[in-house]
Amino acid sequence: MEFLQKTWKFFLGIAVAIIGGMLLFRKDNTAEIIEESTKSGDSSFDKIKKSNQIRNEKNDKADLKNQEEIAKINKIYKKNLDNLNLRMRKKVERSLSDGDAEKATEQLAEFLGAKNLDNL
Repeated sequence: MEFLQKTWKFFLGIAVAIIGGMLLFRKDNTAEIIEESTKSGDSSFDKIKKSNQIRNEKNDKADLKNQEEIAKINKIYKKNLDNLNLRMRKKVERSLSDGDAEKATEQLAEFLGAKNLDNL
Protein backbone atom coordinates (compact mmCIF):
# COMPACT_ATOMS: atom_id res chain seq x y z
CA MET A 1 0.00 0.00 0.00
CA GLU A 2 2.85 2.29 0.75
CA PHE A 3 4.11 1.67 -2.82
CA LEU A 4 0.83 3.01 -4.28
CA GLN A 5 0.90 6.07 -2.03
CA LYS A 6 4.32 7.00 -3.37
CA THR A 7 3.74 6.12 -7.09
CA TRP A 8 0.08 6.99 -7.75
CA LYS A 9 1.04 10.18 -9.57
CA PHE A 10 3.29 8.16 -11.87
CA PHE A 11 0.45 5.73 -12.76
CA LEU A 12 -1.93 8.63 -13.20
CA GLY A 13 0.54 10.27 -15.59
CA ILE A 14 0.85 7.08 -17.63
CA ALA A 15 -2.97 6.71 -17.81
CA VAL A 16 -3.41 10.34 -18.90
CA ALA A 17 -0.70 9.92 -21.54
CA ILE A 18 -2.34 6.78 -22.94
CA ILE A 19 -5.83 8.34 -23.04
CA GLY A 20 -4.43 11.55 -24.54
CA GLY A 21 -2.60 9.56 -27.21
CA MET A 22 -5.76 7.64 -28.04
CA LEU A 23 -7.71 10.89 -28.38
CA LEU A 24 -4.95 12.54 -30.39
CA PHE A 25 -4.50 9.72 -32.90
CA ARG A 26 -8.09 8.55 -33.30
CA LYS A 27 -9.50 8.35 -36.83
CA ASP A 28 -11.43 11.43 -37.87
CA ASN A 29 -14.09 10.83 -40.55
CA THR A 30 -15.34 14.40 -40.90
CA ALA A 31 -14.02 14.66 -44.46
CA GLU A 32 -15.93 11.54 -45.48
CA ILE A 33 -19.14 12.88 -43.94
CA ILE A 34 -18.74 16.22 -45.75
CA GLU A 35 -18.02 14.47 -49.04
CA GLU A 36 -21.07 12.20 -48.72
CA SER A 37 -23.36 15.09 -47.82
CA THR A 38 -22.04 17.09 -50.80
CA LYS A 39 -22.70 14.17 -53.15
CA SER A 40 -26.19 13.78 -51.71
CA GLY A 41 -26.90 17.50 -52.14
CA ASP A 42 -25.63 17.44 -55.73
CA SER A 43 -27.76 14.43 -56.59
CA SER A 44 -30.85 16.06 -55.04
CA PHE A 45 -30.18 19.25 -56.99
CA ASP A 46 -29.86 17.27 -60.24
CA LYS A 47 -33.17 15.53 -59.54
CA ILE A 48 -34.85 18.88 -58.90
CA LYS A 49 -33.48 20.31 -62.15
CA LYS A 50 -34.67 17.26 -64.10
CA SER A 51 -38.18 17.36 -62.61
CA ASN A 52 -38.37 21.10 -63.27
CA GLN A 53 -37.40 20.54 -66.89
CA ILE A 54 -40.08 17.83 -67.26
CA ARG A 55 -42.68 20.13 -65.65
CA ASN A 56 -41.75 22.95 -68.03
CA GLU A 57 -42.11 20.63 -71.03
CA LYS A 58 -45.55 19.52 -69.82
CA ASN A 59 -46.58 23.14 -69.28
CA ASP A 60 -45.47 24.01 -72.81
CA LYS A 61 -47.48 21.10 -74.22
CA ALA A 62 -50.55 22.17 -72.22
CA ASP A 63 -50.19 25.77 -73.41
CA LEU A 64 -49.91 24.62 -77.02
CA LYS A 65 -52.99 22.42 -76.63
CA ASN A 66 -54.90 25.32 -75.09
CA GLN A 67 -53.93 27.62 -77.97
CA GLU A 68 -55.07 24.97 -80.46
CA GLU A 69 -58.41 24.67 -78.65
CA ILE A 70 -58.89 28.44 -78.71
CA ALA A 71 -58.05 28.54 -82.42
CA LYS A 72 -60.53 25.73 -83.08
CA ILE A 73 -63.29 27.49 -81.14
CA ASN A 74 -62.46 30.77 -82.83
CA LYS A 75 -62.82 29.05 -86.21
CA ILE A 76 -66.25 27.68 -85.25
CA TYR A 77 -67.22 31.08 -83.90
CA LYS A 78 -66.25 32.87 -87.13
CA LYS A 79 -68.06 30.22 -89.17
CA ASN A 80 -71.29 30.82 -87.22
CA LEU A 81 -70.80 34.56 -86.70
CA ASP A 82 -73.74 35.50 -88.89
CA ASN A 83 -76.09 33.29 -86.87
CA LEU A 84 -75.16 34.81 -83.50
CA ASN A 85 -76.95 37.81 -82.12
CA LEU A 86 -74.94 40.85 -81.01
CA ARG A 87 -75.12 40.12 -77.27
CA MET A 88 -73.91 36.54 -77.70
CA ARG A 89 -71.11 37.72 -79.99
CA LYS A 90 -69.78 40.03 -77.29
CA LYS A 91 -69.88 37.26 -74.68
CA VAL A 92 -68.00 34.83 -76.89
CA GLU A 93 -65.49 37.47 -78.00
CA ARG A 94 -64.83 38.40 -74.38
CA SER A 95 -64.29 34.76 -73.43
CA LEU A 96 -61.93 34.21 -76.36
CA SER A 97 -59.93 37.34 -75.63
CA ASP A 98 -59.59 36.24 -71.98
CA GLY A 99 -58.30 32.88 -73.18
CA ASP A 100 -61.14 30.99 -71.49
CA ALA A 101 -61.80 28.26 -74.05
CA GLU A 102 -64.19 26.31 -71.82
CA LYS A 103 -66.48 29.28 -71.24
CA ALA A 104 -66.50 30.19 -74.93
CA THR A 105 -67.34 26.61 -75.89
CA GLU A 106 -70.11 26.49 -73.32
CA GLN A 107 -71.62 29.74 -74.59
CA LEU A 108 -71.48 28.62 -78.22
CA ALA A 109 -73.03 25.26 -77.37
CA GLU A 110 -75.78 26.96 -75.40
CA PHE A 111 -76.61 29.39 -78.18
CA LEU A 112 -76.42 26.82 -80.97
CA GLY A 113 -78.44 24.29 -78.99
CA ALA A 114 -75.70 21.68 -79.29
CA LYS A 115 -74.19 19.39 -76.70
CA ASN A 116 -70.96 20.57 -75.17
CA LEU A 117 -68.81 17.45 -75.53
CA ASP A 118 -66.03 18.98 -73.42
CA ASN A 119 -68.09 18.45 -70.27
CA LEU A 120 -68.68 14.73 -70.87
